[in-house]
Amino acid sequence: MAKGPKKANQAIPTPSVNVLEIDNFKDGNLTRAPRWTPFGSVKAMVEPNDQSDEPAYLGRYSLHLSGKGVGHYVGGLSVYLPMDLSIYTGLQLTIYSRSKQSGRLRIELYDDDNGNCMIEPNPYYRGYTLFDDRFVAEIPVNWRGWQTLTIPFFQFFDNNPGVGDDKWNPIPQQGSCGVVQLQLILNTIKKGGDASIRIDSIRMVQGQLAPSSWVKGANTEVLDAPYSEKLDGQQ
Repeated sequence: MAKGPKKANQAIPTPSVNVLEIDNFKDGNLTRAPRWTPFGSVKAMVEPNDQSDEPAYLGRYSLHLSGKGVGHYVGGLSVYLPMDLSIYTGLQLTIYSRSKQSGRLRIELYDDDNGNCMIEPNPYYRGYTLFDDRFVAEIPVNWRGWQTLTIPFFQFFDNNPGVGDDKWNPIPQQGSCGVVQLQLILNTIKKGGDASIRIDSIRMVQGQLAPSSWVKGANTEVLDAPYSEKLDGQQ
């Protein structure tokens, strides 16, 4: 398992290129601009940051995800965001971990391959799609304090080969809406254990990115299903 820098409370890097903010939770809720939908047994709350005792780069609020695992699986959040990501090269999150056993975060990006701006769930296989690609990266949240992680899109692996065209298609064209849906899924380190993390911001970044040492590869341990419980894309 990859280890991060010794100092977790480090300043957020100043981007040298444009970023696209997905959410920084500054409005204090999950139901508007954008609207997040929880699934599973995860407890998802937007909570105030302790601005007197935390890094100055943080906003007023952060997203707190917590819960007890059924196996490893806790649950997650889904957001519908049809957008053109062709000029962006990665995803950046600022995450708080209370301990080296805080949990694991699975990030899923869905691109629209059948040109209808939605993701259709497979009625026979829970958590799978009928027509669209799912690209996945998984992060062990195993440090103390705040970290800013930047994950290049090339480190997301195709989690449903044979469905969709098995290509990263972030560009809206021929009726497609590009990347249609983002899901954040919380898992525990130990089966039946507890998980708890906070996320201060989520954004897309541009530029040439180095591989992230935090990301688990495509051939590493696969946690128990179900994943991707929401999968509706119709919000």
